Amino acid sequence: MNPRYSFPYQRALHSRMMRTTLKPVLIIGLCILIALPVFLTAILSTQGSQQCRSFADDFSAEVSACTARLTALSSDELALMNGFLKDGRHSVAVYELLYALRNHYAPGAYFELTTPDGAHRAFNLPAHSLGGVHGDALLWKKLREGGGVVEGVHVPVPGDDDAPVLTLAVPVMDGGTLAGTLALMWLPSWLDETAASGRWATLLTSDTGRMVYQSSTFWQHLSKRFEYEKLAGPLVRFAGGLYLAGSAPVAGTSLTAHVLTGFDFIIPVMLFSVLFMAALVGMMVLLINRLSYQVATGPLLEPFDKLFTALKRYGEGDTLSRIAVDASDDAAPYLSQFNAVLDEVEQLLCNNRELARVTSATELKMLEAQFQPHFMFNMLDMIKYTIRDDPDQAVQMVLTLAHMLRYTLDVRFDQVSVREDLGYLKDYLHMQELRLGEWFAYEINCPDDVLELPIPKLIMQPLVENSVKYGFTGEKPFLLSIMLERTQTGMLITIRDNGAGMERAQLESLRAALSRDEQTGVHVGLFNTHRRLVLAYGSGAGLHIESQPGGGTCVTMRLAPSETGERI
Repeated sequence: MNPRYSFPYQRALHSRMMRTTLKPVLIIGLCILIALPVFLTAILSTQGSQQCRSFADDFSAEVSACTARLTALSSDELALMNGFLKDGRHSVAVYELLYALRNHYAPGAYFELTTPDGAHRAFNLPAHSLGGVHGDALLWKKLREGGGVVEGVHVPVPGDDDAPVLTLAVPVMDGGTLAGTLALMWLPSWLDETAASGRWATLLTSDTGRMVYQSSTFWQHLSKRFEYEKLAGPLVRFAGGLYLAGSAPVAGTSLTAHVLTGFDFIIPVMLFSVLFMAALVGMMVLLINRLSYQVATGPLLEPFDKLFTALKRYGEGDTLSRIAVDASDDAAPYLSQFNAVLDEVEQLLCNNRELARVTSATELKMLEAQFQPHFMFNMLDMIKYTIRDDPDQAVQMVLTLAHMLRYTLDVRFDQVSVREDLGYLKDYLHMQELRLGEWFAYEINCPDDVLELPIPKLIMQPLVENSVKYGFTGEKPFLLSIMLERTQTGMLITIRDNGAGMERAQLESLRAALSRDEQTGVHVGLFNTHRRLVLAYGSGAGLHIESQPGGGTCVTMRLAPSETGERI
């Protein structure tokens, strides 16, 4: 049955609800289908890698402890074993030594003490595993050629099911003659207890890549090379199956541990997921279509079309518009409430604008008030030290300071002309000339078309004061340059010196503090000036600082109009 629409907008609303609702459903379903194998692969690969590392670490711990102990055998311990090999003396002490070695350093290993002709004098190997050092010609050759701990990796042959996988042996010498060998061996039966179980399979390969141990026997015979086809990431094909492979070296040996996690189940899982998602999406399409039609053709939506129109116009930048209300309309209470909300919003917007203006003005006054005592204390300190060295000069500084104070204490105007503020600034620079003499010089470059422009009162003084305070070192003549220029959007004031400058880290820290409007406790004048500019002119205004050690500092002050075109 074709749907019926009472109003033209209902068809568009129905269609839009279908599109906007089904699109996320389809995207989520597709993401699940894509993410499911990736998620399973990541989990199983992580678990397999953890199992592999755990197995390799456990095995490495025993081997390392055993190697260290064999290397540290004392001459007395070797003498006991030598005597036992010759004529059976000290048998109790030898067995106590061997069991202590095994129990404390290599609980998973078996020991074997043999003579050069292959006779087993002391051992705890199972009877079917007796092969010992003499069963490994390469290991025996290494023992005859040199001293120290020798490693032997046994590559098994068919029927050799429980032969030692790894052997650590050390020669027992009688003077310069080989009296026998002491060996510790790890059998597959112990590795079965340590290896990963369940869906994981553990392998050990030699340095030539041959398999010397596997916890499962359904792949390939031992002694073959561990060769697999790498597919993607940790996914490999081995012996006809899909696996996630993880590898880790067994420290202290030439062995490498591998853990394979079966991954053949991913194909049926993916098929089931596709079928399930297809059925779910089909049901969602039918349900969403029905619900969208009911919402689009519902009797309550027609009067609210007026609401949507009003909100759309407001969103496009139009003014808030009220809606004509018909008292006989069932939706009249809702439309009346909407009009009332619009009245409240308009009033709140007006209140917020006024509050923002008053707050900014108040903060600006606080910054100016904070600056004035800060400046006063600095100037008094300067005069205090000058009185002692040059009283006449101190008198001139006091007179100049009095003139400056009359200017700073005049609170009738928040803004003054550039000419007035430069007059005050020249008084300050004159005081610095009196104090520092020929070591101090300054220059002011101000075009005539800038002199009558309005600026915040005392906006330049903190920057000039900072330049002298931190830049002047007394090691070379100090030059301060002040340049004012007019731009299309406002004014630029550049204050540059050839003083000490600052390190890169300090400069970046200062820049970051200014960008965050965060006062750091130092450079109060810089922070207050930057904040006053932002409050007076908006986000386009503020300070930019450049400096390098020994190369001076340059502070650029941007006085740009605020976004509203107003000034505080």
